[in-house]
Amino acid sequence: MPTQPLPGGFAFEPRKLVANPLAFGKTSRLLPPSPAVSDPEGDPRYAAAMLQHRVVNLVREQLAETGHTLASYIALEPEPVRGLNYSRLVRIQRGETMMQLTDLMHWMATFPAIAPAVAAVVSARGGVRS
Repeated sequence: MPTQPLPGGFAFEPRKLVANPLAFGKTSRLLPPSPAVSDPEGDPRYAAAMLQHRVVNLVREQLAETGHTLASYIALEPEPVRGLNYSRLVRIQRGETMMQLTDLMHWMATFPAIAPAVAAVVSARGGVRS
């Protein structure tokens, strides 16, 4: 019989894993971990939070460079992608909600500069740990 997973799984609020949650998505620097993260190098949640932080910061910068805010960008979408709504995206930008792979794929297709940044973050982590 398989063992039951521990409660919680990987569902978490990314900004709660950083020392200054208000800085999430608003600076290009990586954010130091919160005291709740005992092993920043080995905690996949912290790594995922830093990847999301990096991506949402790049999204914010790319939108600004094109003269848009998140709200004006969403208004441009002729056929909104399911789940791509302002309320949810703001929560992702703030680190209140976890980014999904679909979000990541959307932003990489929209802003080509994001893909190399994601690759650099993943590469720096040394790939998949076994």
